[in-house]
Amino acid sequence: MEFGPVRHRSLNTTWHMPDKKQLQRELVRDIQQLTNRLRNEFPELYERLGEMPVTLPDDPDPDVDMDALRNYLGSLRNILEQQIRAHGGNTP
Repeated sequence: MEFGPVRHRSLNTTWHMPDKKQLQRELVRDIQQLTNRLRNEFPELYERLGEMPVTLPDDPDPDVDMDALRNYLGSLRNILEQQIRAHGGNTP
């Protein structure tokens, strides 16, 4: 599947679908932001993240499976939501 410009008939505008690398960067950015939140607000949970099987590469242009990134982000969100429900705090 190729991504490219898409023209919306009723709006008479053109927009571009993000490419795979852009989506990867956005997922990595979201994971990093959530990880930082866990480190700052719930350090006891942050310490346990090393036990999770997925880690992010330091490479600025990683070649990582998109499903693995989505699953890891979902796992982080679940951990944070469970912590908030159990002990209170701000929602994600």
